[in-house]
Amino acid sequence: SPFLSGLASFGITESWGIGWLGFHCAFLLRYSETGRFRSAVGAALCLIAYLLTGWYSAFFAVVAEGCVLLTLWRRGRLRLGVWLQGAVAAAVVFPRLMGFWADRSFWADRWVGAPTPLEGQWEAWRELPRSGADLLNLILPSVGSVAVSKSVYLGLLVLVLAVLAGRAARVVVLWSLPFLVLALGTHLMVAGHQSFFGVHVALPAEWIREFFAPMEGLTHWYRALGPAVLFLSVAAALGVD
Repeated sequence: SPFLSGLASFGITESWGIGWLGFHCAFLLRYSETGRFRSAVGAALCLIAYLLTGWYSAFFAVVAEGCVLLTLWRRGRLRLGVWLQGAVAAAVVFPRLMGFWADRSFWADRWVGAPTPLEGQWEAWRELPRSGADLLNLILPSVGSVAVSKSVYLGLLVLVLAVLAGRAARVVVLWSLPFLVLALGTHLMVAGHQSFFGVHVALPAEWIREFFAPMEGLTHWYRALGPAVLFLSVAAALGVD
């Protein structure tokens, strides 16, 4: 994935710790099946590690945790340890979060919120996301050169393999969907256009910003593709198998 290759590119620091989220989900699923304490401990430690990698990661972790909890609840495997590991991770990270919030003035020049939707076309839509990803760029490969820190291409092969996996990959594909929607940003953009017959289509990212003030600081919504690609990669692996 171009996005995950940001591990070696300055500009996508969220890529550095994305593996912790994968390990966390794996430990949590293992604990739900076996009930082994060490799996719950592993889930808590990985969640703490991921939460500490950044403000975006903390929000993505909340979304991912909700997906996993819903899945375990539907399967009747929502054990007490699932709640405890989340509580322990939150208790460890919360003081640092409050410290960051108290010193947010240090980041005032970047705390500008998402840009207002455009009336005309965003001419650089193929190379430069405007807060969120352009819907077409998720599936359209580029014939030119695009900075890896700005690429939002998911990969047609990954998507095809995920589809071929069928029911075996249904859960992880469903987990990727909230992140794909969040990655589109506050307002839908298609081929650089955000105005459709005079209407701007607001997306969940915009609703979150309106109802929860701290989310105003999240401006690069396309980074939600990190967790999405993580889950889609698992689906693609199942498709190969």
